[in-house]
Amino acid sequence: MFIKNLSWIDGKVLLVIAPVLIFHAACHNIPPPTFDQVLRAFGEQFPEPHKQSSVKDADIYVNLSQSMRGFVAVSNANSRISPNSNYRRVLESLLDGMSVQGYSGRRCSFSLHSPTVADKAYFLDASHYTDVPVPLAQILDHLVTPSYDSKRLSIIISDMVASGTATGQADVNPSTCFRKLSGWDAKVLLLGFRSAYDGTYHAAAMACENHQFPMSANQSLPGSGRPFYLMVIAPDQESLQDLRKKVLDKLQGRVLFDPLSKPIPLEGGDAETQPNVRLVDVTSREDDCKSAQRFYSRFAVRREAKLRFVWITAKDFDDDPSNLSVKDVSKLSRDVRSLFFDKSGNHTDPKPDQLQLQVTREANGNLLFEYQVRPPDSYPWVVFQVKMAPGSGNLIVAHRTVAWSTNDDCTAAPVKRTYQLDRLGEALANPFLQDTVFAEHYIAIRRD
Repeated sequence: MFIKNLSWIDGKVLLVIAPVLIFHAACHNIPPPTFDQVLRAFGEQFPEPHKQSSVKDADIYVNLSQSMRGFVAVSNANSRISPNSNYRRVLESLLDGMSVQGYSGRRCSFSLHSPTVADKAYFLDASHYTDVPVPLAQILDHLVTPSYDSKRLSIIISDMVASGTATGQADVNPSTCFRKLSGWDAKVLLLGFRSAYDGTYHAAAMACENHQFPMSANQSLPGSGRPFYLMVIAPDQESLQDLRKKVLDKLQGRVLFDPLSKPIPLEGGDAETQPNVRLVDVTSREDDCKSAQRFYSRFAVRREAKLRFVWITAKDFDDDPSNLSVKDVSKLSRDVRSLFFDKSGNHTDPKPDQLQLQVTREANGNLLFEYQVRPPDSYPWVVFQVKMAPGSGNLIVAHRTVAWSTNDDCTAAPVKRTYQLDRLGEALANPFLQDTVFAEHYIAIRRD
């Protein structure tokens, strides 16, 4: 009786299980969605076609404050310093180079109070450097006003020291201005130079605010001279690259402070599978969308499992003092979504997903992503999208920026450094990079 009933039960069970077995067998024959399909399903934008032309309209703002006079005064006959001045050379080369390359626009005093002038001799005359020192934020605030044409190049030349400011000027926060510029997708480049200097310096530190004292610096030795900076704000990457190629790269003795460098530059990725996980395929997009920061992996999983994926970082990253880095990988900003694909290639809408993810940094600098995933129940494929960004306040300023910075300018001792340049570096990097995705991983899962 028991055996007879068992036979009857087996028959009924087979009727129920057979379609399921057929379904899962058929799933093995359903190809995974292509990278094109996945990117479009998640609504990701493809790179725009390369633009044929770049912006040629440029505004140049020169800081004509009293503390800048020392850069020009070294050419005076009574100067104690060599008549050579990198400041004069760079300013002349910049103005001449832009004129030769067909750039046109306005040349203004840093304070915006002086009339627009067209003669470069005006900026090379020490007698015109009489303005009260003003903060960089004042110019930035002008650039982000609704009336300003954001489709122009802006070039700012200054020592970036905001000493002796007028009442109310300090209320403008450069970070706020940079956030607006980043919202416009503007590009920023900061170049540093060292020059001979002979003049009166106006201290900026609160401990000796408005204190003035003589300062001299010679540029005869490598790494010597007082710093000054050239900041470029461009409406797009094409305009910035064009200006660099035609003008900026020809300015000798420059040091690059790149606020838009990737905090964690990646060269690729590699998966480590477990016994209950089978690697179906790993591919990165080809042609115009190929990117080490965007990766696609496809797995077959028997049941809930952990996937280990190692993001390989650039080998020379730690040796480059201009690069940024993140403070704590556990504080990286993450965005995880998922969607399902059926056998016809149709997909559901992306939705937030509770995929468990742990990120650690290995001794060699590589990033280890550990995913907790499970195969789909009723669809052939589920695809997860994982995006990683540095996160708020999680960026470390580049070593080069710190090396050029000082928090004490009450004496002439730190003549080769700039007061709180590191704060300018932070104000630049965080608004532009804290929400910038540096790792974008897509994981397709099917039941094995």
